[in-house]
Amino acid sequence: MNQQQAALDLDVFERAFPDPEQILALGGSALRAAVDTGVVAFATMVGTSAQRVHSRLVRTARISKTTVPDDVDRQEMLRILRTWRLDPSTYRPPGALRRPQRPEGIGQLPAPRVIKPAHLHVDCGLCGDAVKAGDLMGRFRQPKDPSFTAMGWLCGHCLYARRETPRRRDIILRIYHHLFAGSATGFNAY
Repeated sequence: MNQQQAALDLDVFERAFPDPEQILALGGSALRAAVDTGVVAFATMVGTSAQRVHSRLVRTARISKTTVPDDVDRQEMLRILRTWRLDPSTYRPPGALRRPQRPEGIGQLPAPRVIKPAHLHVDCGLCGDAVKAGDLMGRFRQPKDPSFTAMGWLCGHCLYARRETPRRRDIILRIYHHLFAGSATGFNAY
């Protein structure tokens, strides 16, 4: 009976803390349920309340009280839970974050909604570069036009320096977006 119980507990933990590839495949209500299951499983693992784990998770993901988390935010919450499960010593309140210097003048982009260190390896939502664990990543505010979807987590270069010190790929992305934003087909929203 102990082996069966241990196998059942292991199965619950595997569903509660999916692999990074499985995290990207989740969305909507399945993603919400995975976050809730992960919070309860981790709270059981460390012996604290699910409410306390959820509160610390929201602070670590740097989701403000006025922001409704979207799928990208919830995927990040699952990555944080996975990091905490693999190394329970990382389960602590988030520390203060040093913000990088923003460019001055015309090269300045809007201030990001949130910046934080990456917990696991992710890809930049704009340029596709790898953001390693511990590197700076962030998100811009939701677009006011509902036909545009919000970008995912961006690397530090795309957040701050892509206008002041553009790479070849940044210029191509700008041409692409200007082309499709100005056309009557509306491809840019997709």
